[in-house]
Amino acid sequence: MKNLSIFLLGLALLISVPVSATTPFSGKIIALDAGHGSTETDYGATGYCGSTPVRESDVNLKVAESLKTKIESSEPNATVVILNRVPIRKDRVAQAESIGADVLISIHHNGSLDTTVDYTQTFITQNSDKKLANPIHKALVAILKLDDKGIQHSGYGMTVYGSFP
Repeated sequence: MKNLSIFLLGLALLISVPVSATTPFSGKIIALDAGHGSTETDYGATGYCGSTPVRESDVNLKVAESLKTKIESSEPNATVVILNRVPIRKDRVAQAESIGADVLISIHHNGSLDTTVDYTQTFITQNSDKKLANPIHKALVAILKLDDKGIQHSGYGMTVYGSFP
């Protein structure tokens, strides 16, 4: 699997993408799902930084924490909540709905044993989700400089539950 140095680039994105004075986050509740990590055995993919193993669940949580800090410091009128790491996806969606979230972002870093597989891809459920997905996806592609597999419509993971963009 490719080194998880992509994690560092993802953090660079969170730090470097400016948020303008008037943002779509103003007054919104944003729920962040740091994928995996709900049990001792649910850690997602494992990659390596040099010879050090790195669990996807740990990377996802660090990115969620960094994103929360970035949004809250740039938009004090936004509320950002990192969801509890419960094993059932439907329960995480219900948790986001119970806090009145306007949007739910699920963070994942997929891996492959094939080191030639390395790209950026975003999944949405509804066409209206593109309004949020487009700028995030474009920023990720620009910073990571990986092949762009685009924004795909898919009933993938948590996108099939609830009514979130």
